[in-house]
Amino acid sequence: MNDAFSSKEVLEEGLPQGSALSCTLFLIYINDLAKHIKAEKALYANDLVIWQSHENVESAAQRLNGDLRRLHEYCQMWKMKVNCGKTVYTIFTKSYKAAKQNIGLRLDSQRLPREEHPTYLGVMLDRQLSL
Repeated sequence: MNDAFSSKEVLEEGLPQGSALSCTLFLIYINDLAKHIKAEKALYANDLVIWQSHENVESAAQRLNGDLRRLHEYCQMWKMKVNCGKTVYTIFTKSYKAAKQNIGLRLDSQRLPREEHPTYLGVMLDRQLSL
């Protein structure tokens, strides 16, 4: 543009951003992620959500912390990094007391913040699942 050219840098690993193959190759790359996480999970492209259903909030938190630890180990092994700034938790319940508990979820030694109305794939959720 205007007699200027973009620089052509040589990539030593990975793909150029916007490559037609990048999404497919990423999904192949993380294909075995599901067997490392014991909780229920949903994965759409690079957006992962995990959850536990349990009557006891502390028990669910303990299980989730185990899965978050395994997720961190998986990411370290495959040289990936979770964006902790976008990683949050919420407690879906009709109980006001349970909803206000601070359960102390951690990912890579960082405490995850509780989000009252998390958004997943553009859908804002609330703790009573009334959307």
